[in-house]
Amino acid sequence: MTTEEFQDQAEETVRSLPETAKMVIMQPTAFFQTMPRSGGFFSPLIFMLVMSVIYAVIATVVSVISFGWLGMASIFTLILTPIFAIIGVFITAAIVCVIWMMMGSKEKFEASFRIVCYCAAIWPIGAVLGLIPYVGVAAWLIWGIWLTILASVHIHQIAQKTATVVFGIIGLVLLLLTLGGQYASQQSMQQLEDLQGQFEGLDPNNPEDAAKMLEKMMELQQQQQEQQQ
Repeated sequence: MTTEEFQDQAEETVRSLPETAKMVIMQPTAFFQTMPRSGGFFSPLIFMLVMSVIYAVIATVVSVISFGWLGMASIFTLILTPIFAIIGVFITAAIVCVIWMMMGSKEKFEASFRIVCYCAAIWPIGAVLGLIPYVGVAAWLIWGIWLTILASVHIHQIAQKTATVVFGIIGLVLLLLTLGGQYASQQSMQQLEDLQGQFEGLDPNNPEDAAKMLEKMMELQQQQQEQQQ
């Protein structure tokens, strides 16, 4: 494919992006019933990249709303999200492709890759849902599992009951891990805020204040160890 053909294909993908995203979100069954199993990796990859950029922007705004400032972590999110998204979709597509093959699918890797890329249509909404602790991430994950089940039925021709059981179990494990990670993250943020409050008014250059800061940090570390036990 020539450079001009690549450019034309990219422009066509971007032009059709709103309608494609709308169909994945509003009419997922019809989308997967009509989605081509082949046709190249370029168009779905462009679609996913655009969705990842939109997600990164919304996630940054959510971070500012939640924490009240634009930190380096938010800036890194904007820069690195598309890069990690590219790596992530190939890995995810390979994993689910193996799962689908074990369930009896005859489709090739390309079909799985296209499914994973087009499911990225829900990423921007997932970023908004991130404003709601626990419930937001749970709803986003359940939505993604539901799309995976629909793709299993209409793309890979797998019985709905089988797909629901297999991906339901996988989704439950992911949900527990994700909620556990979010809880641990919020606990760490709360402890950091508490520690900053305790350090308020202390001068690290003053030996007495530095000793107090060290003592408080050791107390916090001991509390964390006791909680883990």
